[in-house]
Amino acid sequence: MMDQKNSPQGLIVYTSRTGNTEAVAKAIHSVLPGFDLKTVPEVTPEEVAAAPCVIFGFWVDRGTAAAPMKALMEQTEGKEVAFFATLGADPQGDHAKRMLENIQTLLAAGNNHVRCQFHCQGRIDQTLMARRMQVDPSDPHYPTPERLKSWTKGLNHPDESDFDAAKACFAAEFGANQ
Repeated sequence: MMDQKNSPQGLIVYTSRTGNTEAVAKAIHSVLPGFDLKTVPEVTPEEVAAAPCVIFGFWVDRGTAAAPMKALMEQTEGKEVAFFATLGADPQGDHAKRMLENIQTLLAAGNNHVRCQFHCQGRIDQTLMARRMQVDPSDPHYPTPERLKSWTKGLNHPDESDFDAAKACFAAEFGANQ
């Protein structure tokens, strides 16, 4: 058995496609050095089950966590948890609000206690953006002028203000000094 002094205080586990979520994960880890930092491919369900608390980080796909993270979250039961997300859409918009509701519902289904959450805009994968530029105007993802404006704004995110906000959010909840 591991000595209490050497045991991690928790686990930060993330998945990242463009580097946005990874950058936020590293910013959060900088104020929570007692937490282990792992990616979805390298973490085991046993490590998640053994962690005192788990902070999940993911990019948003179709209004919820990206598939590998969603699967891990669905397996997590009865834990103290928190989450952070990056998304290409406006972080104050309806898509972001639905995502937050979806993740809260997903985690509540496993009888988990969500201690805090954070989300910010991130730049969209360029391949996805190129595909979206080709869709029919009747498609719900058609690049309207508002959506194009949001995507352009997202090219500069996450930025230092996003990192600072994420660090402040998790440091406040988990008692770390900034």
